[in-house]
Amino acid sequence: MPEIAPAFPPGRSPSASQATDGRERPAPAIHGHKKTPPGIAPGDQKRIFERYERVGTAPDGSGLGLAIARRLARSMGGDIGVESVPGAGSRFTLVLPSA
Repeated sequence: MPEIAPAFPPGRSPSASQATDGRERPAPAIHGHKKTPPGIAPGDQKRIFERYERVGTAPDGSGLGLAIARRLARSMGGDIGVESVPGAGSRFTLVLPSA
């Protein structure tokens, strides 16, 4: 299977365990969702988190769901990301800080 690009950019990793003030913080809550093929091309993986952006030819959807999910996750100190290989499927991961 081809290597999948990281779902999170450097510095926004779900494994981070230090708060900005240097104190330890609880491990984040992580939820993953795997989607079956066709997968998402590397060039589209950033774009799908923008408003009104869609990939594929499905007639349903407005292209707002992932943009809203990312904005909400980031407003709570988390993030949402995707790992995908065309033809192999995609995995979306939502990470939120623990209370």
